[in-house]
Amino acid sequence: MIFIAFPQEVRLWSGEEEVRRFMRFLPAAKDRNGNLLLDRVYVTVEENLRNLEQHCIDQGIQKPAQLKDSLFSNLKTWPKKIEELLREPRPTGNSDRTLRLCMINGGGGGLGDGIMFAPAIEILQRLLAQKGYRDVAIDAYSLLPHRTCSVIGRIPNLRVRPIPLPLAEFLSYDAYADFTNMLEDEIFQNSHMTDFALIRMGISPETIKTRYKIPFLNIPGSRPPEIRIALETAKRLSGGRPLIAVIFSASRIRRMPLKKASDIIRKISLKYQPVIIMPDAAAAEKFISRHELRDRVVDLSSSSTNFMNYIMLLSGMDGIVSVDTSAVHIGAAFNIPTVAIFNAINKEHRISYSPSVRGIQIEYQGQRCQAPCGLSKSSAYLRGNLKNIRPFYMEFNYACDEAVDRDALLSQAKNRLLAINPHQDLEHELEKIQREYERRFDKPDAPCWKALHTENVITVLDEILDATDKATVPCPICSTEDYHRLIGRRWGRRLMFCRNCHAEFLVPSQDAEPFSRPSSIISRLYDEEIDFMANSIKHLLKGSKKILWVRSLDTIWSGILSRLSRHVEGRSITEINQADIPSNTITDNTFDLILAPGICDTSESPMSLLRNLSGLLAERGLLYFSSFNCDSIVYTSGLAGALTPVTSPLTGCTAKTHKKMAGSLGLNHCCTVTTPFAWSFFTEIIGTPPPVRIQPPDSPGTIIELSGQDQDSISRSHYMKLCSEITEQGRFLLTLAAKKSEREKNDNSTKTKGKA
Repeated sequence: MIFIAFPQEVRLWSGEEEVRRFMRFLPAAKDRNGNLLLDRVYVTVEENLRNLEQHCIDQGIQKPAQLKDSLFSNLKTWPKKIEELLREPRPTGNSDRTLRLCMINGGGGGLGDGIMFAPAIEILQRLLAQKGYRDVAIDAYSLLPHRTCSVIGRIPNLRVRPIPLPLAEFLSYDAYADFTNMLEDEIFQNSHMTDFALIRMGISPETIKTRYKIPFLNIPGSRPPEIRIALETAKRLSGGRPLIAVIFSASRIRRMPLKKASDIIRKISLKYQPVIIMPDAAAAEKFISRHELRDRVVDLSSSSTNFMNYIMLLSGMDGIVSVDTSAVHIGAAFNIPTVAIFNAINKEHRISYSPSVRGIQIEYQGQRCQAPCGLSKSSAYLRGNLKNIRPFYMEFNYACDEAVDRDALLSQAKNRLLAINPHQDLEHELEKIQREYERRFDKPDAPCWKALHTENVITVLDEILDATDKATVPCPICSTEDYHRLIGRRWGRRLMFCRNCHAEFLVPSQDAEPFSRPSSIISRLYDEEIDFMANSIKHLLKGSKKILWVRSLDTIWSGILSRLSRHVEGRSITEINQADIPSNTITDNTFDLILAPGICDTSESPMSLLRNLSGLLAERGLLYFSSFNCDSIVYTSGLAGALTPVTSPLTGCTAKTHKKMAGSLGLNHCCTVTTPFAWSFFTEIIGTPPPVRIQPPDSPGTIIELSGQDQDSISRSHYMKLCSEITEQGRFLLTLAAKKSEREKNDNSTKTKGKA
């Protein structure tokens, strides 16, 4: 973690990050009290500083300056290290105050790093809950916020934000952990990433049970249409055989030779259906054609257009064979039988906490290298000046020193650069040399792949497919016992998606104890939601004389009843606590209306409570209940910086789920609607919109930049229009169901007998 400042204002636009604006800072500039302008000093990491320096060089502006730590030695407010926080005694007094934590380089840089980082975050949340902290908010600052958000952005109470961050903002946190300079750290090189993350937070890995370190990923249960179509097509083409993803494209060191990959695919196709998912769809088509695999493999590369799509495609596989550790960790997160092939890294440092993964360790002794060599990548650098004194810098990644004559290629490239005529098109010549030597460095594969035997891969695949546990669990909504899809973990419990009724539900773990969730599941209701619910209930009250109000464990719903006080005059209202429903003494089953908002999201077994309540309905009586809407735009949004609402133990339903719930209760499903789209909540979820640049079509020379605040009205009108055209986008699903009359019951009974 380092501190930097910019001699002049800098603005960045890139494909990976949002627009960023860095304010100008001068050491002599002070605020009214003579203090440094801390909102113009930024906290970042060395890798980010190098990228910022290169950007400034490219733009012809002054580079950022690294500030000495001693400048900030007199600051009174400085976050504690998380390890210090964990050593302190249990908090006394107001322990409900939100504890704010900052993770510098939280989640690492890759998909695999983030997946192994997730259990460490959950372990930290568990330890803090045991100490009495009931509400903890974590901000993970990442070099690649979009990628990191795809991996850890749906962990409850965690938000992903981009590096750098203003020092003033850093000082507002209660505690922090620093995960920078991982590759140079011996602990990272010789241990599991989860253990490394725990050590950086001051937690001894030996004190944490292995079952808590199993990787996990939280993803939406409902897949996007393009992913559903891709997976259904693959299953249709497979003819009922298991789908096995073969991932052979990774970094230069871990990239399997194409001939070896095609041999493995051919062998797998004799028993299973191989699937390939490559980052470049054109390269995938070329690979299939060149190796004559058209009739043997299913190519889903064109559907893998972003990180989340890649994750969801792999989550739909029956097995995975991979040289890429990202795919290995995705397989581990979803309990998919996975064969992980390691040439450079010791397999124990990556899969020791992954029960569904079997590793194949390649051992090789060359003239200049030995596998496993422990390298994550091999890079060659070239720096100097052209004839006109213009500086140049080039970096080339390659497999290993056994595959490439590094010094010879660098010498050739340098001679080419020094021979450039200053009067030529320098940009064109530099780009041409860069491309040529990138290709020459990239072409050779690591020779250790020669030691991998195809038969060994097939044997291990057969073994892991047979050994992986596929235990079934009953859905608490529709009671279907099925191998429901695992879509994550929350608060120490597996998060499942019911393929029958589309509910997302939590399953108590057999070996790991769940830990306490925050005191409030929903922080607040918004005016649009309260007005909508109050008006809908007001109409139901008109024909109801006897009413039962069920008080949810989450007390925010009580405000709706107080809003309706003048509409319930002259009616008999009975109130009961959610916790008292199983043992209630109410035997009078003549309630015209039962209002039960919120219990679906706070009950361990919502269907049993609703079944008890439906037994208290009079003939044609109405039951009104609600749940989180897991199809809502605010839950399915994959924007970097998105907060994930805490929903537990039932974490969300769809309209289809509610309809099935009503049917399971023996009630007539009247309707299911959603609350209105609440703009206030949406902006809290995604944060302030990043600045954008607009170029008017009739003025090509004009560029208008709008800040996040300026955009607010534009974004609001856009999303409000979008959500008015798309149904089921509100936060909550509201369902009305009616008890069947005796005549309807008799008619249904007659129809059933007739079918029999």
